[in-house]
Amino acid sequence: MPQTQIATTTRGGDPLYYVFGDSASGPFGDDLSGPWLSYDQCLGEYRRIFARYRLFGDNAILSHLPGGKESTRLLGWVCGKPMVGWYDTHAKLE
Repeated sequence: MPQTQIATTTRGGDPLYYVFGDSASGPFGDDLSGPWLSYDQCLGEYRRIFARYRLFGDNAILSHLPGGKESTRLLGWVCGKPMVGWYDTHAKLE
């Protein structure tokens, strides 16, 4: 997430303020905002992600049709986000 900022602490307990660059994934671990997903929630999310890749990814069904890649970009523009993209997965043992 471009320009994401965090205020956290180092492993030694010192304060750390950081602004992530445009190509950075952003915070991770306990510095993530929002709740962690359960195993079942994560599995459901990844099923949706892989379904979008099958339809809209680089080697997807729609990409082989005339105008398919352009249609995918247009659909992403209409939805306000790309149809496929980069996904980071962070897991936590409890």
